[in-house]
Amino acid sequence: MEENNPKISEDAASGAVDNQAESMSTNLVNESQTLSANNNLNHPASAQNTNTESELILSPDIIEAEAQLNENKDEEAVSESYAHLSKVELLDKLKNLAQTDEDGNAWQEVRNIRHAFNDLQREEHEQRLQAFLAEGGERADFKYEKDPIDTVFVEFFKGFDQRRQELKKQKDALLAENAHKKKDIVEKLKLLAENANTGNMPIKNIFDQLHLLQEQWRAIGLVAASDNRTIGDNYRYACDKIYEYIQIDKELRELNYKKNLEVKKELCEKAEKLILEPSIRTAVDGIKALQEEWKEAGTVSREMNELIWERFRKAADQVYAKLKEYVENIREKEDANKSGKTNLIQQMEALIAQLPDNNAAWQKMTEEVEALMVSWKQLGFASKKDNEELWARFRALRETFFKAKEAHYDQIKKVYQDNYRIKNDLCMKAEEVKDSNEWKKTTELILTLQKQWKETGPVNYKQSEKIWQRFRAACDHFFERKKANFADQDATYAENLKAKTALIQQIETYQRVSDNNINFETLKNFQNQWMSIGHVPIKEKDKLNNAYRKAIDAHFDAMRTGNFERSKENYKQKIDQLSARPDSKYKVNEEMLSLQDKIRKKEHEAALLDNNIGFFGNSKGADALLKDTKKKIELLRNDIKLLKEQLKMLRTMNSIEQDKK
Repeated sequence: MEENNPKISEDAASGAVDNQAESMSTNLVNESQTLSANNNLNHPASAQNTNTESELILSPDIIEAEAQLNENKDEEAVSESYAHLSKVELLDKLKNLAQTDEDGNAWQEVRNIRHAFNDLQREEHEQRLQAFLAEGGERADFKYEKDPIDTVFVEFFKGFDQRRQELKKQKDALLAENAHKKKDIVEKLKLLAENANTGNMPIKNIFDQLHLLQEQWRAIGLVAASDNRTIGDNYRYACDKIYEYIQIDKELRELNYKKNLEVKKELCEKAEKLILEPSIRTAVDGIKALQEEWKEAGTVSREMNELIWERFRKAADQVYAKLKEYVENIREKEDANKSGKTNLIQQMEALIAQLPDNNAAWQKMTEEVEALMVSWKQLGFASKKDNEELWARFRALRETFFKAKEAHYDQIKKVYQDNYRIKNDLCMKAEEVKDSNEWKKTTELILTLQKQWKETGPVNYKQSEKIWQRFRAACDHFFERKKANFADQDATYAENLKAKTALIQQIETYQRVSDNNINFETLKNFQNQWMSIGHVPIKEKDKLNNAYRKAIDAHFDAMRTGNFERSKENYKQKIDQLSARPDSKYKVNEEMLSLQDKIRKKEHEAALLDNNIGFFGNSKGADALLKDTKKKIELLRNDIKLLKEQLKMLRTMNSIEQDKK
């Protein structure tokens, strides 16, 4: 590579410096000595740097790899890794960053935590909305009340944002101040170059001032990227003109080359250390920064120029080779994630191709849709373009499902409303005749009303019990009056009382055998006998029922079948009775909805009790309360288990009935 400084005779150089070469050699600096043919120092810094070895020629695949690295920089920190964290866990991470991040470097991680938190909020909103609609609520009436933790999270996030804005203002002010300082040094260098050109200042003084200005230049920090190249070019151009005007002799050039060589060796060592840097971004940014320093490090001798440049370029090539490998790995992961997300989209398409026609199936499909959403969040990013396109497709399918589900429940709600109007009319008719003394006619009418009631489908569960109690009260009122009117039935009731009392005694004295199957059949026969015996006097009813339950339960408990098996058997009898009714379809649906509602309520109650355990203190009273609470939780869980078993039995019966049809 050609030497950039003009060649002059040794005598001329010696005369110019007047035997001061040795003293000035210690003041030589490490700035680039690129020259320009243009001597006008006010000319814009457009001088071409002839130090062509200082420019790394990057291949198109390296340039593309660096662009890929920059495209993925917002995704490096987190996002998908937060997908499984709860609100409390996300808030804890945010609080931890608030205590440890002092310079605002964690802003991207904070944003990703916020995105994960917002995703949880949207999911909660959707779940609560769907539950509200499923219970018969109107979309316009739905109100999403945020949890207290939401407010705390927002306040912490705002604090981060405010601090980030303040740090940005401080950084911009510092960059502007540094730019002003560097421009001021450039102007002083221009003035120094003019003095060197006119000979108005001794060479030693020129070098002393040049050295001082260069030291000041290095001490100044970074400037804005928009200013960096222009100010840097102007700086190098002014330094080059000074060297051109003073025309350093051979000895000084050799000393200058030697110092520049030491600087470039140091830059090579730094570049070689970056090969082992674990962070690709830090390594690439470091190489680019070292290249800028290389440009300002000055030239070296011709025989060393290619060797030292080749050493630096080799280190840079290895860093960029690691960059290529890193980006290739990213692309492989992105391709795998694209394939995984495409597969989830296909599963979603297949899942919602055939929409359900009953509430249970809708609930099951909802769980499957949400499971696909969880799987989606567990996958990492595809490429930016693919990721946006895939998410748009997946989200559209999900929204299609929930809109269809909402339409389904809207239709059910309409049916419920129609059924409610019919049952309300039946209540009014029963209430009109409940005080009638036309026993036969009114009995037939009420029986007809009861039949119509059974034939009428279910209503919203919130209204079901209330309107049923209203209808039942009117019917019971009439029949109680009728019962009281016919005194001759007292004798029958008395006989029934004797029969049930005798049966209770028989149950109490029954000696169980070793075979529990036989015991179970015997007890079942006792139950059938009890059900076959008619009514007893009303004042004896509760007492007699309690005695019967106590006697029969004692045997079941002794047989260790527990309440669970008894309840299953009793519920099986109830199912048998339901299946025999002409309105079994509606009654089964009504019973299934009732069981699901009971399960939800008991699960909610158990969760609340379980959560409250953590608030009990250490005291005698607290221990007793804790024990009682745990017992309640256990009972609730047993109830839930039984209810789920009953629901399973009911679904099995319903499935069998469907197969028969």
